[in-house]
Amino acid sequence: MRLALAAIAFIIAAGVPYSDGMLAHASPRIDVALAASRTGAYDNALIADTALKYVGRWGGEACRDAGKLDNGNTARTVGGYGAGQCRTFVNCILWLVSGGTQYPTGTYFQSFLSVGGKEIKKESDLSKGDIVQWGNGLHTYIIVGHLHDDVFNVVDSNSDGKSETVAGPHQRKVVLGTRQRAFRMGRISAPARAAEEDGSGPVRAYLYYTQTGSYIYTHPRVQIIRSGQVLVDEPVPPYRPAYNTTVQPAWPVTAPSTKRHSLTVRDLDADGEPEVMVELTWGGAHHVTWSRVYRYDRAKRRYLASVHFWGDPGFELKQLNRDPRPEWLSADPRFQGRFACEGCSGVPLQVWTYRAGRWQDITRAFPTRIRNDAAHWWRVYLSERGKSVPGVGRNDVRGWLAAWAGDEELLGRHRQVITALDRARRRGDLAVEGIELDVRGNASTYIRQLLRFMRRAGYIRA
Repeated sequence: MRLALAAIAFIIAAGVPYSDGMLAHASPRIDVALAASRTGAYDNALIADTALKYVGRWGGEACRDAGKLDNGNTARTVGGYGAGQCRTFVNCILWLVSGGTQYPTGTYFQSFLSVGGKEIKKESDLSKGDIVQWGNGLHTYIIVGHLHDDVFNVVDSNSDGKSETVAGPHQRKVVLGTRQRAFRMGRISAPARAAEEDGSGPVRAYLYYTQTGSYIYTHPRVQIIRSGQVLVDEPVPPYRPAYNTTVQPAWPVTAPSTKRHSLTVRDLDADGEPEVMVELTWGGAHHVTWSRVYRYDRAKRRYLASVHFWGDPGFELKQLNRDPRPEWLSADPRFQGRFACEGCSGVPLQVWTYRAGRWQDITRAFPTRIRNDAAHWWRVYLSERGKSVPGVGRNDVRGWLAAWAGDEELLGRHRQVITALDRARRRGDLAVEGIELDVRGNASTYIRQLLRFMRRAGYIRA
């Protein structure tokens, strides 16, 4: 069995096209954890995990593994229905996961109830592995995870109505009602509910979230109590970045291994009134972060929220001068991936302060720090230029040189920047072939776009 599965994995990893016959000879059945000996006695999330094994394949392969195909498990139908159709695929997944105890038959919505399913009527109650049916026979899919609001990641077969191919995870909006109903077939364990608390005196704040994994914390909710009265009690809204129309989920950055916390109650603008700051991320490889700060408005007697985007660089909250206000020591995320790849991009220094609900860039007030940062990026540029990347060619140093130029412009050294860029062009450092970026290969185009960007971003002053 293990050898058969290894053979399948090798075929897929190698990119070799495979046929139904190949799969049938390799293994008559997928090796899933059959935890059930009776209806519903298994982890509900196993439904989604098993379905995800078939992504990119014909949905009927699940029915083949379940032994459900017609004509001695060789046809492309189950009981006369297309084996790769959405509902048939889900039925076969359920048969596999339940250890052969659950295979829904009958009317569209009633079939899952008839084999022990429980209907879920609120979107907020949906969990991984829940099955959703839409319309009266239009589509059936499986919940993989929650993104934000009523948007979920799902896995399904035949989502395009043509190919009978399993797709996922991809996004779907779920609005439960008479035409869209959800069902839970297995059991779920209640996720751990955790909280952070901070504050003293009349202001205390709490951040509640759901821990769904060792380092996965979702559904943050903030509560602020002032003089015994609850003034804020709301889910933390998702972030809508200006450069992208996609709404990103809000997750706390909490990490017990580093003792990092998401919640801070502190007087950020030295006005005698503490603010409440929540640090958030939408996860991913780059751990993009932003802050949501709640400030008390005495005139309106309520808290007002503002948001600042930090991106990949993040920030450190420090006391950089004799000013009683703390500063956010960060870097400019707009440079990340703009002039070179993400991994070969530098980011010039940024220092921010918060005053009366407004964020202010005060980087130029710290020339020594700027000079040190510029020296760092110049050293990186010198050490990397002329090197070669296997399979690509000459090393791309444009991202590091751009960060140095940004720091230098903050110091008012525009003439030095122009001279250095021209020397780099004549050396051939800026002509990088074979890398698909907004700035493609041409050194003059790179210099022109870099200078235009820095002028628009406020680095170059007329």
